[in-house]
Amino acid sequence: MPADIKETFDRLGIPEAERKFLAGAGAQYECLSGTTRVATARGLTPIREIEPGDIVFAFDEAQNRLISAPVKAKMDKGEREVFELRVHTKTIRATSNHPFLTLSYRREEGKQRGRFTREWKYLRDLKPGDLVAVAKKLPDAGQPYTLTMPNVKTKVVGSNQTGVKYDPDITGSYNRVSLPTTTSTDLMWWLGLYVGDGFIHYHKGADKARVEFAIPETDAPLRTEFKNVTQSVFDITATNGDPNRMTVYSTILARYPEVNGLAGRALTKRIPQWVHTLPESERLAFLGGYVDADGYVRDHPTSHDVVITSGNNELLQQVQALALSCGIPTSAIHHFASKHPYDEERYVDGYRMQLSGEFERLGCRSPQRTERLGKRRFRHDYSSSKGTTFRHHTNEFVGFARIKSIIPAGIEPVYDIEVDGPHNFVAEGLIVHNSEAVYHSLKQEWEKQGVIFVDSDSGLRASRR
Repeated sequence: MPADIKETFDRLGIPEAERKFLAGAGAQYECLSGTTRVATARGLTPIREIEPGDIVFAFDEAQNRLISAPVKAKMDKGEREVFELRVHTKTIRATSNHPFLTLSYRREEGKQRGRFTREWKYLRDLKPGDLVAVAKKLPDAGQPYTLTMPNVKTKVVGSNQTGVKYDPDITGSYNRVSLPTTTSTDLMWWLGLYVGDGFIHYHKGADKARVEFAIPETDAPLRTEFKNVTQSVFDITATNGDPNRMTVYSTILARYPEVNGLAGRALTKRIPQWVHTLPESERLAFLGGYVDADGYVRDHPTSHDVVITSGNNELLQQVQALALSCGIPTSAIHHFASKHPYDEERYVDGYRMQLSGEFERLGCRSPQRTERLGKRRFRHDYSSSKGTTFRHHTNEFVGFARIKSIIPAGIEPVYDIEVDGPHNFVAEGLIVHNSEAVYHSLKQEWEKQGVIFVDSDSGLRASRR
């Protein structure tokens, strides 16, 4: 129990049984900004959108690992002052009394050496340089997704557990194609590549379309992989459209990404929510396809990181969230402006992001990327900092990183959730404690009966009058 809460309970003479009930059960009033993203089985979700029954990820201190845990309740705690805490590439906004899992170094008087211990600390008791817990790898709670089939004017000639076969109608308007009914790593790589380099070409005045991929002939290995995957997944041949693109002539296939939430052009494409619910292998395959399209691996003597560049800021934010759900840290998204390729008087906006951590796990298939992925000499794994090693307290699930800064961030609507089991959860990549809804539910009931709530010190002063 935090010292200030314990002191107040001592002064009030609250019995031990009641202390255990109240400690952490709303007496601390911890909460997070409503926009704070919580790691859930359906992807990173703002805490204000979390609902009872959602599955989140929590740190089981007994097992020393992250586990899946259900949300029991969500509490809207109104508007409060929040502070922005930055750790490595992660940022979170919380009230001053929200507890974070930390690693503290303590040395007993008279001894030369101390030891690190894990403990929960309020944000107000933290300072730049302190170590806080970082979630490195989340449990894989994903499931393959059942895809929507396009509604086209043709006939189905067969289907099984892996796909639906379409045959040309009597006019011969459409080419034969087979569409998968559930996701797979090959399909997700293809769709990731489509989000980065694909688009639909519509025929004017006709109910026909084709899929184009901007893969230049200079990248022959990627063209070959694209052809092979297209053939094996859809049972249709991709052709060399011109020196800068490849084409799949199929109206049915063109409708397939659209009906599954992947419609749009370069600046309007988005990643549908269902992608975040997939098994990790399929999410990594999707990210790999996108990096093969819009990313590159730097081959510099001191830098071998993955860099993604896009003109679509919202899409890049979604890619960032997907990477974080797979345990791949990212930098912030940086904006830049460059001259228009055809109009020297115009500038176009661009956005860039770097990937770090174990990005070799990405499902990239372009040799231009994969041949450079293993060249790094150092990889940040959150087990050391500035010459100090604390590997004994880290594992594949959790590490520790130093706080860069803590600054006031204004007044914001704040929320908290109650998580069954460990009573903590992963938010913005950090491990934070939760409240319990029991106290707050009782508080609402007592308020209906005329009970007036004030802070503990005010209540103590009133009791002495």
